Amino acid sequence: MKDESMAETVTLEALTRYTEALRPRLSETLADELHRLGESAGAVPNWLEGGAWLREHDFSALSGHGPMSKILRAVAYTLEQITRNLPAGDNVMLTGIRLSRTVSGCSTYMGLVEVHGERDGAAVLLLDGRFVWDCSAWDVPQSLAAQKRGYACMVEFPEPRFASAP
Repeated sequence: MKDESMAETVTLEALTRYTEALRPRLSETLADELHRLGESAGAVPNWLEGGAWLREHDFSALSGHGPMSKILRAVAYTLEQITRNLPAGDNVMLTGIRLSRTVSGCSTYMGLVEVHGERDGAAVLLLDGRFVWDCSAWDVPQSLAAQKRGYACMVEFPEPRFASAP
């Protein structure tokens, strides 16, 4: 039987690794939803409409539209960027990740990403802008790039903004 699980190993490992790295900075709801997303990854079909699945499973801090595999890749890449760029002294708590206005093609997934948080009790937008995931951009067959690079096929992503000043 053909494996139709929603993402490749490299993406699932990244989701787990960056969720754990950010755990002290994640709201309880977001941490729970990221954990549940990772736990469900092997059981959810690759091309299932992800937004509907997230809503059906009572996700409120994570949202998106498009195939589950592509939502998972965008979330994993987002977590990696937050992990790599969040200053150690910043007291921000991440509260939500939203993927909107998404379009999924054969080798692409693009749209807008927003990362919401709280700093000193005030809501802040930590990251927002256009993203483009494109497995055809790596000079290897698309299917190989998707399997080997997974979430790391991102070719455009907004810069996080973590400065404490407004």
